[in-house]
Amino acid sequence: METVQKINDRINNKPKIKYESIGKLKEGIVLAKSANGYGFLDSVGKIVIPFQYTEAGSFKDGFAVVKSNEKYGFINKNGDLIIPYKYEAAQNFNEGLAAVKLNGKWGFINQFDTLVIPIIYYKVGDFTEGLAKVMNFNEGNYMKYGFVNKTGKMVIPPTYDLVNDFYFGKASVKNKDKWGFIDKTGKVIVPLQFNLVGYFNEGLAYVKVNEKFGYINESGSMVITPIFDDANSFENGLATVRLDGRTSIINKKGEYTNGQRGAVTFYVTQYSGLPLYIRMNGITKKVEKYYNTSDNDLKCLDDRGISFILPAGIYTYTTYFGNGKSLKAEGKIVAGECAFQKVPF
Repeated sequence: METVQKINDRINNKPKIKYESIGKLKEGIVLAKSANGYGFLDSVGKIVIPFQYTEAGSFKDGFAVVKSNEKYGFINKNGDLIIPYKYEAAQNFNEGLAAVKLNGKWGFINQFDTLVIPIIYYKVGDFTEGLAKVMNFNEGNYMKYGFVNKTGKMVIPPTYDLVNDFYFGKASVKNKDKWGFIDKTGKVIVPLQFNLVGYFNEGLAYVKVNEKFGYINESGSMVITPIFDDANSFENGLATVRLDGRTSIINKKGEYTNGQRGAVTFYVTQYSGLPLYIRMNGITKKVEKYYNTSDNDLKCLDDRGISFILPAGIYTYTTYFGNGKSLKAEGKIVAGECAFQKVPF
């Protein structure tokens, strides 16, 4: 099967045709823009819908939003105008409904252009998992977000300053500059206490606390300490995080997994051959391998450094040799950052 990139490359390389932009292949059709406006191509670069629209969106559920003469309507894959140009703005169909705007407010229509949810809202989102976010005045006459179902019933009253769409039955919500999570009944399942949150995926969501990112589980318990400068959602059991300018990969235990085995290599200034121990945050471990300064090829490899896995974090440490008579060295290391630690013995 051809990739989208190959299709785009082939389309761009066709002679005598110059496109200002080419979108991704969606439902077998590619949105593109030329000097004449927006139109659509098939997977081999043939024009299937003429370039005649001042604005257009990619196909979704068999329909695409298009604009002509300052109004929005919808076409099918044959280019037929199924819903006439009459709306001030419109969004793609999602779960059978599309948001449309008239007289400065939003509502929802079905694919037959029947108004299903009244045009009474100031802002709306797409339907996901049977609910759509809407903005309207609450009982206190404040503009807030809530959620409606596909019949137009307000199932979660307008309570929040900001909300995101539902994802796996949970939506992040914000009030007074703090984020938390609700379920589809509107129950708060994670209190609004974080500066920023991601979405739950594979049971975990990243959160921001005091300018640092960590991860919570679905009950709201912090399972990976917030020590990162940036974080991303988990996929296939792994997530990318950033700390002190470096990007690394962690697992759901907060352990670095990109071949660093704790990622600290110790070397000493005077090699004694005695066992070396490291005490980190109250826990003592033996360093199975360490090197002296005469080694010129020190590298952070998987078979070097401490022999135990460290969860992601910043650790204070002391080191000492097995005879107990040497002076201690103290300092800090960042697990996973592939750092060399010089021990002055």
